[in-house]
Amino acid sequence: MENILNNINKRCIALAATDKKRSNVILHKVLDIIIKELTADQLFRIMFREKFFGGSYYDGLKVSEPTEFDIDLVLEIPKQCNAFIKTSDKDGFVHVYIEEVLNLKEEFKGLEQLYDLSTHHISAKKLSSWFESLLTKSLNKLCPAGAPLTEISIEGTSYTVHVKPQKSGPAFNININAYAGDSRIEINVDLVPCFQFTGRCWPSPSSGYRPNDISKHKGDKFLAVPKMPTDIPKPDFYWRLSFQEQERNLISGHELGRLKPALRLLKKLRDHWKHPIASYYIKTVFLWEVEKRSKEFWNLPLTSVFLEMLKIYGEKFKSGTIEYYWNERYNLISCLNEPTRDGIANKINNIVTEIERMSNDDPFVVAKHLVSPEELEILRKEVDIGKKKMKRGISQITPGEPTSNSPMKPQPPISSIQNVDCNEILENLKSDKTFKKMINEMVDSRVEEKLLEYDARKSIQFSPTTPTITESRLLQRNRVLEQENQELTRENAELQKEVKKLKSEKMNILTQIANLSLNTFEDSY
Repeated sequence: MENILNNINKRCIALAATDKKRSNVILHKVLDIIIKELTADQLFRIMFREKFFGGSYYDGLKVSEPTEFDIDLVLEIPKQCNAFIKTSDKDGFVHVYIEEVLNLKEEFKGLEQLYDLSTHHISAKKLSSWFESLLTKSLNKLCPAGAPLTEISIEGTSYTVHVKPQKSGPAFNININAYAGDSRIEINVDLVPCFQFTGRCWPSPSSGYRPNDISKHKGDKFLAVPKMPTDIPKPDFYWRLSFQEQERNLISGHELGRLKPALRLLKKLRDHWKHPIASYYIKTVFLWEVEKRSKEFWNLPLTSVFLEMLKIYGEKFKSGTIEYYWNERYNLISCLNEPTRDGIANKINNIVTEIERMSNDDPFVVAKHLVSPEELEILRKEVDIGKKKMKRGISQITPGEPTSNSPMKPQPPISSIQNVDCNEILENLKSDKTFKKMINEMVDSRVEEKLLEYDARKSIQFSPTTPTITESRLLQRNRVLEQENQELTRENAELQKEVKKLKSEKMNILTQIANLSLNTFEDSY
């Protein structure tokens, strides 16, 4: 079953390089044009700081084509306002408080339209309405009467780009269509306006929030997002906090080898069964387990990690609670009714039971919960589950455990297998195409994850920090970019070393397989 899951996982992340490049070129070009137009508004120009590339694609958790992106437009409240975060009476939500607005400079006066004088709170609803109006006005000016936004040339092909806005929760979705002859590239971008705060404004642990452990989270900046609760009568002044940068660091790293593959598979299962569960809820389950489990767990075979996390995920719905990682007093799935929660819990329990009961006879049983029937047939043809003698797959066999088609045999004393030639077994494994393919897929998957992490860091570091370009500011920005470029060059060199290290691990993995498999070969003693 291991090589089947690795194959499915590889399909999740093996997005065509050409598709990724085209989508990113179009995305960045469109965003640059729109943001330039948005900065014609004085208040936006003063508050805008950068684009933050969030979501599954930049976290390395995407399970579909690169056509959906989440972009935060990071705003900063003027320092003279002395803005900070206040906890609220609603767990998991906060207020954005401003101490002073009456004596604002003339250029900041537009901030008053987002502010409530009686409570000193900024309204999440008013920010959303202001941004919606500003974005609609900008796009109408850029694309009058449905005219194209721009033309982009990618590797000799000219694309005519059209954009269309639509509201979606706290985000504003922009539908982008790029046409070249009969071909079309469609991209959907969620733009979320949000305020940035630093560690001095970190919410108090006494209100249930996790302390600001910079050494663990690798960053103290966080965002206040205008995502309002749906279960209170007047939600206008409630905000959700977003710790995307910290979360990205928590789930990344070579020592968490199987975390992202297992998380992607769980998202595939959710999509297959059309469960109405946000990707963030699934990521939250993994965040809690990263805290509880040792690094060794995340480097077990993918089969073991995936099944264990699937069980935990099912238990969360059975209990009716997925605690928000940053404030466990807030239950992320409290919005789901009981029949929906119970239905998901029962479905997952049935899937786990079926896999554990039938995987010995049919390792492909797991795949029918992850892919379509047509894709399953392709998998059955492409993925070799191994020789009959190794029917269950090497990664699933525990030393001393009988194979599925042989009776229980007492484990011989160590002295009786001293003369077994491990090198001979290793050579047999190295010449077996099935196991070579399995190891290659495992390593390729880990390499691709590293490259995605590198892409995400590069995109974030080169986001423009301000739209206002004076000569001195430009020189300062160039110096910063030069320093960042040097840092990225160093990171790239380290990444290449790590890629080489991963590839060299193939031999070590084969050696470990040989040692673990001694007791499963009937002729080995």
